[in-house]
Amino acid sequence: MNIMTLGGWMMWPLLVVSILALAVIVERFLLYAACPLPDDALRREMLKASGSGDLGVVAARMGGVPLLRPFAALLAGACLQRDAALRLAGEQILEQLERRLGLLAAIARLAPLMGLLGTVSGMITIFSRLAHAAGGVDLSMLADGIWQALLNTASGLSIAIFVQFSLAFFHGRLKNVAAMLDAAERAGVTPVTGVHWGHGIGVASQEAPWIAPGDATGLKEGMVLVLNPHVQGPGGTILYSRDTVLLDFNGCKILGWYKDWREPYVASDSYYSGGG
Repeated sequence: MNIMTLGGWMMWPLLVVSILALAVIVERFLLYAACPLPDDALRREMLKASGSGDLGVVAARMGGVPLLRPFAALLAGACLQRDAALRLAGEQILEQLERRLGLLAAIARLAPLMGLLGTVSGMITIFSRLAHAAGGVDLSMLADGIWQALLNTASGLSIAIFVQFSLAFFHGRLKNVAAMLDAAERAGVTPVTGVHWGHGIGVASQEAPWIAPGDATGLKEGMVLVLNPHVQGPGGTILYSRDTVLLDFNGCKILGWYKDWREPYVASDSYYSGGG
């Protein structure tokens, strides 16, 4: 308490800020500690799932972490809107992990400024007293007042350094979890070979050029194409999209897209071009 008294009035707001930062850091650390994934074993399992499409082991590992259970349940299931549901579940998990990190960032920025304000305020008080002191300047009183005022700056910087270190740790863990969720989402979806991934639109709804290995037909400006990728999801479910594009000088222009799995939108049946 002697330091608090010597440092002046700003030491008390700094004490409040430090207690708040410590409480948030402890709470966030406990949350991140409860989510030990990803680890090397899970990364190996996701690598295997990328080739086989079997996410059972990955989903089981994630299901053992309470924070990841909603995502794991969707990962193990099969539904038409699986990608959208997984994306939403992943965003909710990341939102929980990011909660109150903004408050820590604000404390890390404000603590040094609060300390500097306390120091400037203390210096003003010191020089005001010296200006009205009788018998000239007392250097020992001046030095004593300066080091007391600098306690504010040192305290603010100490708080900021500790909070910044904690933020770096939390952001690193957050980045790892986000990468894990993204990799898990993509691991169970594999391209379907043996079918073309797109076609042109002309007199017929489907005609050359075929976007497929081995097709030598060149793409030209003015062509209307349908990009039609097929992927295999969990349980062997085949999912595909139909996006219509017009080739122009600058690249391509999107004419239509597969808007919503609940309302199938067949682009090739909706647009017509008189040329090939």
